[in-house]
Amino acid sequence: MNDLSSGALALLVADLGDLDIVTDPKIVRRRSRDFFWYSPILNQQLDGKSADLIVAPRDEAEVVRVAAACARHRVPLTVRAGGTGNYGQAVPLEGGVLLDVTALAAVEWTRPGIMRVGAGAKAFARDAHYWQLWPKLEVAESDHIVEKTRFGAFVPGASHLHELLQSHGIDTLIVTGTLTNCCCESTARDAMQMNYKVIFVADGNAALTDAEHNATLNNMVTLFADVMTTKEVTGFLGSAAAAREAAE
Repeated sequence: MNDLSSGALALLVADLGDLDIVTDPKIVRRRSRDFFWYSPILNQQLDGKSADLIVAPRDEAEVVRVAAACARHRVPLTVRAGGTGNYGQAVPLEGGVLLDVTALAAVEWTRPGIMRVGAGAKAFARDAHYWQLWPKLEVAESDHIVEKTRFGAFVPGASHLHELLQSHGIDTLIVTGTLTNCCCESTARDAMQMNYKVIFVADGNAALTDAEHNATLNNMVTLFADVMTTKEVTGFLGSAAAAREAAE
């Protein structure tokens, strides 16, 4: 329990009525955490911080209802979804209510390059919108498909890509995809620091703007990867294949 009085919380719970409320201390403490423990500094500052209860609204009207009740009773309110992409930003510092918006996951509309979804929508969950491979992508039966749950594929727990590559003796990666400055850059940066040789394909990645795309290319060529065009990469691969055939 934090500094809030049990009386204030009891009044708040009564005011919220039939909403989905969790008060079990173990569950509340566990779900009040995010990935702040990646940082030794944040871990020292945030370890032990917790809400007093969790409220899970089912729609926008219930979100407004919870916020209004917290304001009336002067109870702190921290809004978060799954907490899977946060590093301390959504930890309740003063107790109160943790507003769990994971149920607000509807896809409201999509347009080329943009979409509007509920605050609880998961970008990397199986069967989430745009989770599937692009339908026009050619996938061979021998291809390995690796699912990831973070922007970078090498973040611990994000995927089994590193283990798969190691099991096949692969030490070189060719990075293509979208977004240049998000998933692709994150994966390339981590790969280089894990001693992979990284080739970042300049015209095989895409961002929302040329400025963002080119900024990442500058970062890659300066520190993290060899930057090549598709033509250059296919040329090297063809030369390598010919060399192997000649050696056999």
